[in-house]
Amino acid sequence: MCPRGAGTDIVMRRVPWVAAAGAALLLVAGCQTGTTPPVAARDPLADSADQVFYHAKSRLTDHGVMKSELHADTGYFFDDNTRIEMRVDTTYFFTATGAPNAVLTSREGTYNTRTGNMEARGNVIVTGVDGRRLTTAQLRYAQAQNQISSDSPFVLTDTTNRQTTGVGFTSDPDMNNVKCLRQCAGTAGVVNLTSTGPDTAHRPGSAAAPSAGTPARSPQRGPPSSQAGGAIPPSAGVRPAPGRPGATPPPKSVVPAKPAPPAPQQAP
Repeated sequence: MCPRGAGTDIVMRRVPWVAAAGAALLLVAGCQTGTTPPVAARDPLADSADQVFYHAKSRLTDHGVMKSELHADTGYFFDDNTRIEMRVDTTYFFTATGAPNAVLTSREGTYNTRTGNMEARGNVIVTGVDGRRLTTAQLRYAQAQNQISSDSPFVLTDTTNRQTTGVGFTSDPDMNNVKCLRQCAGTAGVVNLTSTGPDTAHRPGSAAAPSAGTPARSPQRGPPSSQAGGAIPPSAGVRPAPGRPGATPPPKSVVPAKPAPPAPQQAP
């Protein structure tokens, strides 16, 4: 019999054994109306890991100088604790003096304690202290060279909304020297103009602006003789034409004078 409220009520009567067997099957079916409790999903990394740490933290140092610090929501240790598989990874980068340099976030990552290299995967975002932001799908960090690199498409945005895109890059953690590898492109951000007046110095047909320290001269007018600071005196024996001061008349042709006849000789 099913417990009260668990299934359908079945009335048993005196029936042949075949009918009784069928009624028993109905009775069993009526009792299996409850829901199956969910089975918790097993974590394959937790089953094979040497150790599992929650809110794990590890420091990356080079000759006693801390280069970066890893934070993970969950850390799985493998290979005699030399390989750490991290989930919800956050990496803080520092300068040689210990000042904050940049912050990296990703969904997961792998850190090798022997080589000091780290790989971040899934929605990788690097944010610099000056506001620059780099996004990519995968990124590697080499501790010895203090360099980040990737073979995946990336987008770099600075504080003026200037963007640099490409496939693959190498850079320092603070993204001061970013080298794009291929398919590089960029867009300009906000451009501020210092002058609001019209640009007359570079228009075709306009006079060039005088250089600093050179006094500006008014446009030169009049005949060339007046441009040198004074009029040139007229030639000797030539008077200016009437009605046109300063104009020189054309030269006249000169007729040679006839020789005078010889004087008469007187007889001795």
